[in-house]
Amino acid sequence: IQKGYTGAFTIDQLKKAAETARIKGEEVRARLKELAAKNG
Repeated sequence: IQKGYTGAFTIDQLKKAAETARIKGEEVRARLKELAAKNG
């Protein structure tokens, strides 16, 4: 484990990463809904 590794990210970078992940999650859910509608 590298010392100071967690300090490599700023709060702002973590917020941006979380927002990006949230958006991707919404896209995935939308795709799954589309597939369910086609199959269903």
